[in-house]
Amino acid sequence: MIKKNKNLPFIFILDQLPTGVCVVDSNFTVISWNHILTNWSKIKETEIQNKNLLEEFPHLKQARFLNRMKMVITGGHPVIFSVQLNPYFFEFEAKGKKKCFETFVSRLTSDNQTYLLIYLQDMSFMNDQLHAVTELRKQALLEISERKKAEKILENTVKKLTNALAEVKSLQEIIPICSHCKKIRDDKGYWNNVDDYLSRHSSIEFTHGLCPSCMRELYPEFTDKDGNII
Repeated sequence: MIKKNKNLPFIFILDQLPTGVCVVDSNFTVISWNHILTNWSKIKETEIQNKNLLEEFPHLKQARFLNRMKMVITGGHPVIFSVQLNPYFFEFEAKGKKKCFETFVSRLTSDNQTYLLIYLQDMSFMNDQLHAVTELRKQALLEISERKKAEKILENTVKKLTNALAEVKSLQEIIPICSHCKKIRDDKGYWNNVDDYLSRHSSIEFTHGLCPSCMRELYPEFTDKDGNII
């Protein structure tokens, strides 16, 4: 067992920090596990000390964690496991939800020994707030989209009503009509059949047929006295 007061005398300070701190040697054997990590994990330091961190937390064997930690051990720059990409360096729960961390890993040396200092900042509250803001933004964008659709529908409805009003106004004007042939004179002085005139000045469409009187006059051999087709 590695004694704190001999190899890493400063390690007692780690319990005074308000964040989670873990120290492992180059073989990932746990040297120190401060009281904040104990509070988060419910694992006492005496229960995890001298155990292999990778065996206690097997997900840390994944390349995205292990390769980067090994790079630090061999002299690479400190690394950060961001809350956006790797929020669950340690999978601890509080009130049924996983805690999110911003994790920093740096290299320490003492008496020609290499250690990793793993420093975890609890970002759960901030992550929840960010998620809430993101959801509010999505809701706001959805409401804006729906409002634009409603405005477009209203615009089209107003346009249709305006056109319909214009047609009604046009048909409400005094229309000059021939008392004999019933043709209508337009604004340019041309005489038009009733159906042609109304088709141009409104959305009315016509179908053509014969009334009983015209049937009797034009096709008497095919009608009875009431104008019905025999």
